[in-house]
Amino acid sequence: MDRLKALGVQAVTVAVPFPILYLPYHESRGNGGAAERYAAFYGRLRDEARARGLKIIAETGAVFPSADYSGPGWRGVAAYYRGLSPERFVAGYAANAARAAETLRPAFISVGAEPDTGARIVRQPLGTPEAFAGLVGAAARAVKARKLPATRVGAGVGSWQADWQAYVRRILAEPIDYVDIHVYPINRDFLPRCLEIAAMARAAGRPSAISEAWLLKATDAELAHIDAASDSAVFSRDVYAFWVPLDSRFLRDLVRFARSKRLLFLSPFWSKCFHAYLPWDEATDRLAPGARSAAHLRLVARAIAAGRTTATGRAYRAAITRRP
Repeated sequence: MDRLKALGVQAVTVAVPFPILYLPYHESRGNGGAAERYAAFYGRLRDEARARGLKIIAETGAVFPSADYSGPGWRGVAAYYRGLSPERFVAGYAANAARAAETLRPAFISVGAEPDTGARIVRQPLGTPEAFAGLVGAAARAVKARKLPATRVGAGVGSWQADWQAYVRRILAEPIDYVDIHVYPINRDFLPRCLEIAAMARAAGRPSAISEAWLLKATDAELAHIDAASDSAVFSRDVYAFWVPLDSRFLRDLVRFARSKRLLFLSPFWSKCFHAYLPWDEATDRLAPGARSAAHLRLVARAIAAGRTTATGRAYRAAITRRP
C-alpha cells in the first residue's frame, strides 16, 4: 500500500471472493475458525488502508479452483460449488458479499462483473442475463441491508461478454449504484464496447467504473478456443519486460477514457507489474506457467521492498497525477 500510494493512487482494490468469509463453507471443511481469521485479516487491512488515506474498492466474485490462482488450500472449492443447489449458492454468495462490506466498509463494492467466467468456475446455472442479474441483485440487496451509507454497490460485465447488452440492461434493473466494466482483451470490438456500456449506464442514470483492467496477450484464435479469462498460460505472459510499451499505452488510454466518461474509478489489475517484470530468456521461457508466475512474484516482492518502480508504473503515475 505504501508503494501504491507513492504512485499517486487514491484507493486499493481488495478481493473477498465467495466463500472466503462464509462460515458454512469453513465448517464443512472442519475449520470453522478460518472465517473469523480471514475477517480479522481484512479488518487489519481496512485499518492500514485508512491510516494511509486510501479508500477501499471491494470485489466479491468466486474463488478460482485453480491452484495457480488461489493456492493449494482452495482445491476443494470446486466440489463445494457443485454440491450447492442454485438457491444455496446465491444465498451464500450474497452472505459473503454482505460480510465483506461490513468488514471492509469500502467506498465501493462490486458484487459481480464477469458472468461467463463465474458460470464456468462455479459450475452453477448462472450463464444467462436473468440468472446473473438474480445473483448480483441478491448480493446488492444483502449489502444494502447492512445500511452502510458510505458504500456504493456495483455490478457489470467484461467487455468481451457475449450478449453484453442484454446483461447490462438486466443488471441495471437491480438495486446497483454503478455499472462495473472489466477490460482485458482488446481484440475485435471489445474496447469500443466500453463506450457503449458507459452510455447505457449513463442513460439509466448510473455512473460507470472499471474495477479490473490489464492488456490480455491473446490472439483472436486463442480467444475462440480457450478460456482466456482463467488460462494460466495466457496470464503468465504478462510477466515479461518486453510488454512495457504496450502495457503503458493501454493504461494511458484507459485513464483518458475514465476521465472523459467521468468514471467513478479505474483499478488496473496486475499492479505487480508496476514494480517488476521478468526478463525473457531461454530459462524463463522453459518455465511452466505457474512456475513463471511464481518467479515473477519473488522478483516483485524484492522490488516492492526496495521501492523500485518499472517504466509501466511510472507511466501510470504520470497519467493519473496529471491534471486533466
